[in-house]
Amino acid sequence: MKRPRNTKEWILRKFYVGLTIDEERFRDLVTKSSRCKIALIYPNSYSVAIANLGYNRVFEIFTNSGIYVERFVVEKEHLPIFSIDEGRRLDEFRIWAFSVHFELDLLNVATLLRVYNIPLRPEERSGYHPLLICGGALTYFMGKALTGIFDAVYCGDFEVGAEQFIATLKERERKEEILDGLSEVPGISTFGRNARALPVIFYGEDMFAESMFVSKKGAFGRRFLLEVGRGCKRRCKFCVAGHTMGKARFMDVNEVKRRLSRVKNRTRSVGLISATITDHPQLEELMKYLDEEEFDVSVSSMRLDGLTHRLLKVLAKTQKTFTIAPEGGTQKIRNRLGKGITEKHIVEAFKLGHDVGFKNIKLYFIYGVPGEAEEDLKGIVDLVKEARKFFGKVHVSVNPLIPKPGTPFEGTKMMDRKELRERERYLKAGLRSSGVKVDFESVSDAVKQYELCNANRESIVHMLAERSANTIIHM
Repeated sequence: MKRPRNTKEWILRKFYVGLTIDEERFRDLVTKSSRCKIALIYPNSYSVAIANLGYNRVFEIFTNSGIYVERFVVEKEHLPIFSIDEGRRLDEFRIWAFSVHFELDLLNVATLLRVYNIPLRPEERSGYHPLLICGGALTYFMGKALTGIFDAVYCGDFEVGAEQFIATLKERERKEEILDGLSEVPGISTFGRNARALPVIFYGEDMFAESMFVSKKGAFGRRFLLEVGRGCKRRCKFCVAGHTMGKARFMDVNEVKRRLSRVKNRTRSVGLISATITDHPQLEELMKYLDEEEFDVSVSSMRLDGLTHRLLKVLAKTQKTFTIAPEGGTQKIRNRLGKGITEKHIVEAFKLGHDVGFKNIKLYFIYGVPGEAEEDLKGIVDLVKEARKFFGKVHVSVNPLIPKPGTPFEGTKMMDRKELRERERYLKAGLRSSGVKVDFESVSDAVKQYELCNANRESIVHMLAERSANTIIHM
């Protein structure tokens, strides 16, 4: 391991290693010595990285395959970066594997490359530069554009081609030889070698991810996260999950029990991750088990038309707030978004949540939908007022519609900033009330997301070159 070059680097190294010391708990982690060494980079903060199951899963696959991996995250005002595991400098590694899940994280990638004097375009890099590989949620709908930045992009579920991918890294040394081998791996898109950019979907229980490490500094604290569903059978028109990530597949309840039985003596705090937990075909049996075993349970997402008394009763044992997403304030907008729910569903969800003992509720809404009128914005305000009748506090999250590739809104122009801000002001005025907390996603950030996710290979490089700087954006 190379020593830091100066006092600043000593301070940075201490900072990054300090993120995990005495805080992180490893459930099942083995670091193996290997000739093949990879820097696994999550281009956002440690708290977000440790809670991302994609990042956890790739780390698990690499380490179990005999590859030496060190994890890197990117914290504000702490550049250059050092490994959070052993404190190694990033430039000690010849392979940089990025796990990218949010459009704005691409700005952090560009900032990182600038700090290390690495050209943004792969064709401008030489064999002396590290090999840059990308995987993650963005690859399901941005694969081809991402080849404008990375040498190789793995599009889709990593488990499909992981064995061949890892064998290539182990067997080849020179960058060009590795890229030649990677171009033959299912799901890999490499500029100049092939043009594949579609996700490769594999349906199997062994694909489901779980926490490899937890920490109280994580976004969900020391909650053990378990992926019980992947893909989505719903076809909400604004969401990439139902259109680009394959049909829904769920972990069998017996497998859930087996995995949780391994950790229940270490923690009773569990988070179930799925596009929507209410679509799990064995939901009642699963909730019965969690209830009997007295787990502290949270879920990532629920369809409000699929809520059950047992599900909410289990959640209410340890939580004061439950979360649903009506998305639209009127039936017209809900239909245009493809939600498949009615106002009756929403009000019944309010009643059920109240009856099982929830004190508070969080609601998600989308505005800026094509054809949206003032009455549709007023519908959001009216639904929040209705929720206020049932709950002591109402937390509202309101986000502009971001038309994304691969969805029915692909090709739809996003509403301009001026109009979005006018609608935001209208909603702020209408939602200003005691007991109601409202969060609005930044219009500026939403527009950046729209422009990045709809960019092509050439335009994405220009955007990143213009907008990235030696600063880091965090969620």
